[in-house]
Amino acid sequence: MRELEVALQGDVIDREKIQRLGADVGEIEAQMTWAQAMAMLTVRGALSAEQLDALLTMRAKYTVSETSVLHRGGVDRGRQLFAQCVLCHTPSRANAVAPSLSNILGRDIASDTGFENYSPALRRFAQAEGNWDDALLDAFLQSPRGLVPGTTMGFDGFASEQDRAALIGYLATLD
Repeated sequence: MRELEVALQGDVIDREKIQRLGADVGEIEAQMTWAQAMAMLTVRGALSAEQLDALLTMRAKYTVSETSVLHRGGVDRGRQLFAQCVLCHTPSRANAVAPSLSNILGRDIASDTGFENYSPALRRFAQAEGNWDDALLDAFLQSPRGLVPGTTMGFDGFASEQDRAALIGYLATLD
């Protein structure tokens, strides 16, 4: 990394050293990938046929399995995008790091009684705006911190209007 910092400053770098370091990093990444693949095979081998079918069915909901799903819209696209949201949010009534997104459309902002850690910024925003409608949720998903400065939501937003519409369409199915 230091060699690359030197290069960014316009100084001469040792190309052979960079190539050796790159090869070393590549070898480590290859070992990690191999270890992950072996671990997945071990887990897969320990599953019953029913468990494997259930796992593959669940996986299919969140991965592209045919080219027709690759278009930029629709509930299927929204479900794929939602995979980013589940790092913090849940699709059910159960809460995780962030509030549940079940029944988000039409719901009062910052009103999930199972979640107590709304930021003061979002609570103020809730008093001013009321509830989540399509347009407000679209603006929030485009730039959470742009719409609500001080929100603790760490996601930068979706630039694509079609992706936001697809995600909102999917969120509308969560109850």
